[in-house]
Amino acid sequence: MAGKLTVASLARSAGATVIAVTRSEKKKAELLQLGAHHAIVAADGADFSEEVKALTGGEGVEAVID
Repeated sequence: MAGKLTVASLARSAGATVIAVTRSEKKKAELLQLGAHHAIVAADGADFSEEVKALTGGEGVEAVID
């Protein structure tokens, strides 16, 4: 998880809005503490695109880092 947090930190420092996706409430809280603007809890394989669209005013995202 440390590598992804570094990417999130770099993205945020470059002005990006960081939306993190995780499978647990505990990790959601950790991601928010570490600087994600938003965190979504989604089950394995779940479609969370509608939530992302809602967070971005219907625009979606320009990049996804897995």
